[in-house]
Amino acid sequence: MFTIRRNATWIISLRRANRKEAARHALQADLPSPEEDDVIQRGIEQDPDNSELGDDFFRDARPASTVLPPDVYADLTASNRHSGPAKPQVMLSVDQDVFEKLQASGPDWQARVDDALRTLVKE
Repeated sequence: MFTIRRNATWIISLRRANRKEAARHALQADLPSPEEDDVIQRGIEQDPDNSELGDDFFRDARPASTVLPPDVYADLTASNRHSGPAKPQVMLSVDQDVFEKLQASGPDWQARVDDALRTLVKE
């Protein structure tokens, strides 16, 4: 799922998409016509570097945990992909207008709140 906010396109999960956004994007989907789809399929079939994955591939497929080295698999599946020490996740209640202004301030608003709280507790 994606959404456009402040002239930027953001990829978001369906879980995070509110119902209005999900419905709006579902209605705006431009699906190819059957003729356009045929042209696309012929292009896929003619591309030697992009063959479709057949039944053999899926029959022989193995879970990543069984074919990757353990350290690589652990890095790929780590829940905290941010650099530095893990931060605890907390729930904080704030007034609606404060929350809306924080979100409207743009990407990384949570990091700015973290910085402001750090400054506050150092005083």
